Amino acid sequence: MIEKMKPNYQSQVGVQVEITPRFLGEGWGRKLYCVESGFRFTIPSDGRAHAHGTADYLIPLSGNIRVAYLRPSGVVEIIHLEPGYHYRIPPNLPHQVEISGGMLEAYFPTIVFENKILMRQFRDFFDEAEKMEVK
Repeated sequence: MIEKMKPNYQSQVGVQVEITPRFLGEGWGRKLYCVESGFRFTIPSDGRAHAHGTADYLIPLSGNIRVAYLRPSGVVEIIHLEPGYHYRIPPNLPHQVEISGGMLEAYFPTIVFENKILMRQFRDFFDEAEKMEVK
């Protein structure tokens, strides 16, 4: 039988997020981030990096999308995600995502969406990297 699902939406000026908490079976959720040209959105939206015990899967569709993550050495590294590729963020890797005028599709275990997993908070990695570039 074909199941029809209606996604939830969150929006703010310049940003719309389509949320399907149960996608690809019962264990996975999906978010589609659409950020208008000239706007910037960070994930998490509180502007701080985070880590959790599950993997995230990112599929950049368009625009300028960056991921900042903490290397084991303690150094923050920033990579640009290219459309046409899929990216896996491994469990427990402190990370933060920034979308500047583009679209990003993200898949994550449903337990993350339902807040049933420990989420560790970190500082703003993009802010830290920008301060290092100025020196």
